[in-house]
Amino acid sequence: MKEDIKSIMSDVFMTDELPDDIEQSRFDKWDSVQHLNLIVELEQKFSVDFEPEEIAEMTNLEKIESAIRAKVA
Repeated sequence: MKEDIKSIMSDVFMTDELPDDIEQSRFDKWDSVQHLNLIVELEQKFSVDFEPEEIAEMTNLEKIESAIRAKVA
């Protein structure tokens, strides 16, 4: 799952260089608009829907993976 998420992030952020510890606050290309684009792509890929509170918490790869796993479990 992590590689699928990273692949989507690479597409959304238009970069091939994504560290495993990527965080929104430390990655310039991850602004609010790109965050929403990322969420839309994740929802489509994994057939899930996130609440606004969940979206706000999805600020790094680990949290994103946890949020998706909670929905698909």
